[in-house]
Amino acid sequence: SQSRFVQANDELITAYSLNFENEIEEYLDEDTIVHIHSTYNLVNVNKLHWLKKIKGCVFTFHDQRILTGGCHATRSCDHYLKSGCSQCPIVQPLFRHKIKYNHSRLTKNINQPSISIIAPSRWMSEEILKRGFLNDTNIIYNVPDIPVKRLGRNKIREKLKLNENKIHIAFVAAKLRDTYKGYEYYEEAVNILKRLPQNREIGFHALGQFTREKENNVNITYHNYESNYNKLIEFLEGLDILVIPSVADHIPNLILEAAFVGTLPLASNINGISELQERLNLRSIKPRDSQDIASKLNQEILSKNYLNRAELEKESRTHFNSRIELDKLISIYNDI
Repeated sequence: SQSRFVQANDELITAYSLNFENEIEEYLDEDTIVHIHSTYNLVNVNKLHWLKKIKGCVFTFHDQRILTGGCHATRSCDHYLKSGCSQCPIVQPLFRHKIKYNHSRLTKNINQPSISIIAPSRWMSEEILKRGFLNDTNIIYNVPDIPVKRLGRNKIREKLKLNENKIHIAFVAAKLRDTYKGYEYYEEAVNILKRLPQNREIGFHALGQFTREKENNVNITYHNYESNYNKLIEFLEGLDILVIPSVADHIPNLILEAAFVGTLPLASNINGISELQERLNLRSIKPRDSQDIASKLNQEILSKNYLNRAELEKESRTHFNSRIELDKLISIYNDI
């Protein structure tokens, strides 16, 4: 049987239910491997009784939620390492014991020989080791599935009504004002660049969920976010530069998605992002620093690095090969 939240055949079950355990209970047996990519509102990691029924389980740590008492990103906080979240600065003292309990239960429940761990970056792998998990940690990068043969930038710009004679720069996030993504720093950087005396034809864009009444910067063209992956990739390919001024992030897919279509990503030098910048020889920006964003954008524009689209695409696809990463994953499954 199948439900709205479960798709199944003889070899693969895809579940994205808010009631994960009940939805897939009937599919679990001694030949089953469960691979979990998200736990938030999906899997109660304090109730993994179903592990006894299956062959093995794989966790991919896309964020720090399992490393902490529940935070998606730690930013500069280290209480999850020093005090087991018992001194959490954002929870009232009366409830901190619950966060500490959740933190300790996570350690106990994840440290099981039947669980394998995947980190999508070297940085995340190091964070997992710091946290004290004893499981073997495998690094498998999130490589986008974007075909080499596509519509082409010129046709995409025509389709999106982007002026071919302009340099197009954008910020992209599902929610424009997501506090982790740093839109306010991008917006201020745009204002700084617009005040420069040079007369350049630059189109600044922002794509994401937004409110018309709040977003009225005349220097920026706003685009509504659509949960259509192909449209997102087309938008990225229509750009020259993508700005990712994250203040707390791990290894956002947008960086490789942009590079895979030849668009230059300019991102904050934090966490797993720094690893991509190092391997692809990309310029970085300081988090929370609009002046630095404006300065680095100015340098990229003057150097015309954004024109090396074919070279960037080839380099990124060489360094991050989906076949290699898939083989790593299959090897983990085979070893269980």
